[in-house]
Amino acid sequence: MTDTVIACTCAQDADRVDWLDGTTWYNGTWAEFGRALGTRSWVLLLDGARVTLLEARLPVRDLATARRAAPFAVEEQLAQSLDDAQVSIAARGGKDFGIAVCARTEIDALRARLATMNLQPELVTAEPFALPHREHGWSVLLREGQAIIRTGIDSGAKFPLAALPDIVPQLREQHPDTAHVTLMAAGSTDELPEALFDGLSVTRAAMPGAREMLDALQQHAPPVLLEASASAGDRVRARRWWTAAVAAALLALLAYPVMLAMGNLALERQQRELAAANVARFRAAFPGITRVVNPRVQAEQALAELRAGAIETPPFLDLLAAFEQIFARDLAERSAVRGIAYVNGVLEISVHTPDMAELERVRTLLDGAGLGAQMLSAESTDDGVVARLRLREST
Repeated sequence: MTDTVIACTCAQDADRVDWLDGTTWYNGTWAEFGRALGTRSWVLLLDGARVTLLEARLPVRDLATARRAAPFAVEEQLAQSLDDAQVSIAARGGKDFGIAVCARTEIDALRARLATMNLQPELVTAEPFALPHREHGWSVLLREGQAIIRTGIDSGAKFPLAALPDIVPQLREQHPDTAHVTLMAAGSTDELPEALFDGLSVTRAAMPGAREMLDALQQHAPPVLLEASASAGDRVRARRWWTAAVAAALLALLAYPVMLAMGNLALERQQRELAAANVARFRAAFPGITRVVNPRVQAEQALAELRAGAIETPPFLDLLAAFEQIFARDLAERSAVRGIAYVNGVLEISVHTPDMAELERVRTLLDGAGLGAQMLSAESTDDGVVARLRLREST
């Protein structure tokens, strides 16, 4: 992405945008930005104060499943409901993922604005990702009374400069292995109290240019908050696909009568084959019926006769019904069923409870209901206890 411009949404005015062209920052309307941009590629950074960055370890490895699981994994850490949030993720290897969360209304408004201005960024992500990441280190950028901080591959935030004396101690508690800090600013950083970084190695650096920010974005691919890119090559390929699609549609229209006749012949042949297969399957299932007239009706009659002979309810259903009644009435509020198995008249239930006291209550209630609850195993987990209970009808 040579000669690429870095743009940032303006927190004070949604109708204006800041952009970094080389090493110089500009501010203007979106229309002014579009004229200055011309045909060059660009990257859009959303205001870091509007995006929540999180790191998560999910019990999945493929990205498609992780996208579905991520919102529920971080729901308790969000100040908004999942319905109001857009959650984007980036794979970090194995089961580790970076997660960025932004208000859905902001993403929708940004998408509409980009479409109206016919602006198509190569990447839309959060401001902290444009700062370099160093292991056991922070990058802090000071600009226009704000501090953008990247504390990890997928952690960081944006705060008013005046709030740093309160924020930095909290960040140091969250990241106790931090050893060094890089301070970047257009001017002097001497106004920052040295006590904030006491015990850390502090390096002072000039404001990064567009090239340095692009290098940071490429260091670890960040979560994409909005898919909005479309290169000139993409547009050419789209036109080619559209032309091919129109030609294919015309050809299909001309060939439709022939295709319809051939399709009808194929369907008739398939229907005959299916009818023969159904009769063969019927004869195999009901060898006692020698004359097949209507397989469906005759099968329903034979099955009705078989059902009439089944007069006893399997013990499994009785045990399961008794357990479900007790669980739904007295236990479902604090406990959850993880698995059910039935072997030789014995029902094994795997349950998850918040603690051992609740587990004992589960066992006592089931035992008192005549289900002979016997605890086979109990294992503590990060969020409670998982136990296996054996149930059988008391004699």
